[in-house]
Amino acid sequence: MVSALQKRKLDLAFAHLDIDGNGQIECDEILALASRLLLSFRHTPASAKGRAALERHERLWDEIARHADADADGAITYHEFHHGMTAAFIRPTGRAVMLRPAVQALIDICDTDGDGLLDLTEFATMHRAFGTSRSDVRVAFAALDADGDGRLSADELTDAAWEFYTSPDPRARGNWFFGELTR
Repeated sequence: MVSALQKRKLDLAFAHLDIDGNGQIECDEILALASRLLLSFRHTPASAKGRAALERHERLWDEIARHADADADGAITYHEFHHGMTAAFIRPTGRAVMLRPAVQALIDICDTDGDGLLDLTEFATMHRAFGTSRSDVRVAFAALDADGDGRLSADELTDAAWEFYTSPDPRARGNWFFGELTR
């Protein structure tokens, strides 16, 4: 059973991915998000980093669609997304199969200094591609930085994403993954 909080989080995630606002998510929108991320960090889609990111996002689409595209029409509706994301993540392998590779793909694009971590500037640039308000970025970063070192590791981001998609706890750090939920 999905709580009201989990539903709000899935609504927010769907809105971030439904770039054209037509009520469904398609592979092109996942790739467009990857392209926005790449361009935000001054990588071209044709560069080695760009090609790798697009390939990872295409694999991410395949995994999401496997769980969510119930009618196999190449588009995921709002209802398919809610059902599919719950089925995809609330299972023992959901964290490793879907979240960790997605987080690593983000870090690969956004880590400008090559330290394998995201600082506040990198995190803020990443969130501009997702459409998160500037006012939420600093607070979200602080909430997700579990060890308080001023950088987000792959583990911290994976834990946050896991909580975002699965936790019914209103105090979970991961609730801030895409900014404040109450607006």
